[in-house]
Amino acid sequence: MEANSTTFNLGDIISKASVFIKYYLASFKLIFLTIFCSLLFSLLYFVWEKPSYQSDATFVLMESGGSKGGSLASLTSQFGIDLGGLGGQSNVFSGDNIYDIFKSKTIVEKVLLSKYDTSSNKNLIDVYLDNLYKRRFLKFAEVKNPISFENYTLESVPDRKKDSLLDVVYNLVVNSNIVIDKLNKKGSIIKLTVTSRDEKFSKIFTERLLDEVKKLYFRIKTSNTQENINKLQFKADSLESILTSKSIKTANTQVINVNPALRSVAVPGELNQKNLTIVMTIYGEVIKNLELSKMTQAQQTPIFQLLDMPKYPLYNSKLRLKNILLLGVFFGLIFSLVISFTKFVIK
Repeated sequence: MEANSTTFNLGDIISKASVFIKYYLASFKLIFLTIFCSLLFSLLYFVWEKPSYQSDATFVLMESGGSKGGSLASLTSQFGIDLGGLGGQSNVFSGDNIYDIFKSKTIVEKVLLSKYDTSSNKNLIDVYLDNLYKRRFLKFAEVKNPISFENYTLESVPDRKKDSLLDVVYNLVVNSNIVIDKLNKKGSIIKLTVTSRDEKFSKIFTERLLDEVKKLYFRIKTSNTQENINKLQFKADSLESILTSKSIKTANTQVINVNPALRSVAVPGELNQKNLTIVMTIYGEVIKNLELSKMTQAQQTPIFQLLDMPKYPLYNSKLRLKNILLLGVFFGLIFSLVISFTKFVIK
């Protein structure tokens, strides 16, 4: 039994294509209608679409190299000062931790509750709710009596409604407005992007978020060494006070022209001099270790280097009217072509 074979004639294909083109061009009413409808939808989309301002900032975290923690710990162990973590702190800002810190609830909420500007009592969250996501779309806010966060901070007396709304806004901001990632997958430069419908909000939020993370970064990286410096400084101040007291006491017990038969009279002065020498020796060691601690802290203080900060005008990702209209014409032609081809095949 022979199998049925289908052959295609190039001339027939060209002939049918020519007939379809004539049929399509003859359907000028359909073409005009589809392009008109597509342009209408494009204009509606242009009116409906809100501006989206993108604020970009780049920075790099640079860790200091080398550590003198071992030698410093051996010098200060005799005074009960623990410097073991001076050079071996776990780097909480390494890897993907930095991305989680930028989106941590405490930091983001602190930025949201900061003042929008000096001319009003509104916080950033109030501007976010008013201009970006209308209050009526949030179940915790009533249109007639919207919740205001004026003068409300994380240290304020807890308010159930405000805290609930703050939690909703936090999730919106983290999931929709903040993007943190490396500028180059193989590099170490990190890029922070904040997008919103308000240009000023995007810029301010980016700057303050960077500032809060920077403060946390230095607080974590230098807290251990600073605590040890404070302990050494306290010991140095205490020893200086004792040294002053001993010096005065030694001077008062000095006996001039002592009778050789009464040498025991000079004993208190000698004892005070001995104590003074001991205190001076300990004081000198503490001062030396204190200065060494300060030098070590300066050497190990990491660098949070800002490379690029957002500047006005910010990039607006909203499509221009010209581009919207061109897309409308393009899709109108595509729709008319599809409809005409369908009718041509059915016919």
